[in-house]
This record gives sequence, C-alpha cells and structure tokens, in this order.
Amino acid sequence: IEIAQDIAANDPRMVQGLKELLIQDVGATWEDMYNSELEAQQGKLKPPPVTDSFKSFLDRKDRR
Repeated sequence: IEIAQDIAANDPRMVQGLKELLIQDVGATWEDMYNSELEAQQGKLKPPPVTDSFKSFLDRKDRR
C-alpha cells in the first residue's frame, strides 16, 4: 500500500508515460531502451518547469 501511495502521489502523466515505456521496451536492447527514454524525456515525459513544482512555496514567499 505504501508503494502504491508513493506512485499515486506523482504526476499521473509521468506515471502513465513511464508505464508505457516499460511496456514498449520489453524485449528491446539496452541501446533501444536508452534511446526511447531520451526521446521521451524530450517529448511527452519532459518535466514541468521547476517553478510549477514549487508554486505554493513561491506564492507563500511572494515570489514568482
């Protein structure tokens, strides 16, 4: 349950994207898996800007 809660606390878009990567890379070579991850990081799994992750903190400090 604790692991499921940790996973659920993440951005659903990222969790879905990582799951897709794991499924699509079954049976792939290490090089193909690496390239798939790099491609995903530049596209659909590109993390949101850091300021979005700390929005509530920055708002409390009156910084934007």
